[in-house]
Amino acid sequence: MTQNRPGGREPARAEQPSPAARLTITVRPLGTAEGTVPAREARYLITTFGVLGSVVSGTAGAVLTLRIGPGLTTLALAELLLALTAVVVIAACSRMRKRDRQDTKQQKTP
Repeated sequence: MTQNRPGGREPARAEQPSPAARLTITVRPLGTAEGTVPAREARYLITTFGVLGSVVSGTAGAVLTLRIGPGLTTLALAELLLALTAVVVIAACSRMRKRDRQDTKQQKTP
């Protein structure tokens, strides 16, 4: 038998979207940083963290590789090159996206 009333549990209400995003970054030994990022500037934040993440992970990987064995210099350089490639791709995609949006705005304006 089917009933037309909702079950005993109601779904939780979804958080309402806002024009800004709340950002919280936690680094265990250092602490927590919080802030609000306007929607227009969110892509810059994402690009910055992508570049920083690539640089930090590439450098850490190269240092760890050299700690394991000093003869692994070629592998460490390859890790640094891979990190640099990731940085260039992230930056290039960010610029292309920005240019595409500007072109779209210019086409809409008579």
